[in-house]
Amino acid sequence: ITDCDVTVGNASTTTAQRIIVNDNGNLVLSNGTVVASNLTVNSGWIDLGYGIFIRDPPDSPGGEPAWLIQPLGGVTGSGQVNGSVQNAGVIKPGKSPGIIEIAGSLVLSNTSLLEMELAGTATNQYDRILVGGNLFAAGTLSVMLTNAFGPAYGNSFDLLDFAGISNAFD
Repeated sequence: ITDCDVTVGNASTTTAQRIIVNDNGNLVLSNGTVVASNLTVNSGWIDLGYGIFIRDPPDSPGGEPAWLIQPLGGVTGSGQVNGSVQNAGVIKPGKSPGIIEIAGSLVLSNTSLLEMELAGTATNQYDRILVGGNLFAAGTLSVMLTNAFGPAYGNSFDLLDFAGISNAFD
């Protein structure tokens, strides 16, 4: 996908061997499903749009991740990734608030940026990333307040769920 938008929507399913997003291309999963061996975002965006990415074949230990997001790429929206994600770009759960579910591991590099928004204390009022596997934390975690929300002392927010964690954010 190069310098254009491709939308998979209306509960449809698209199957591909490998998807590569280049030169400000955008892939939008608007309630759609994409089945592919992997997805590489060199530059441009993936908008999960309440869609699902299914890795076929499934992740294998030590193998290539389902998603590889390079420093000029990013992911936004709410949806599911059935596989692991390696990120060097931006992950920004969207539709404010948004939830991204990753069935495998999430590996963040030093150039990673996680942009999370808080609009209240209920779990449906702030962004979340749910990782079924391990989280390797690195890069920057940026938390922004929206809708004139001001957290009070003692408020807590479960922004990241994971099976295990290693390393730390900058």
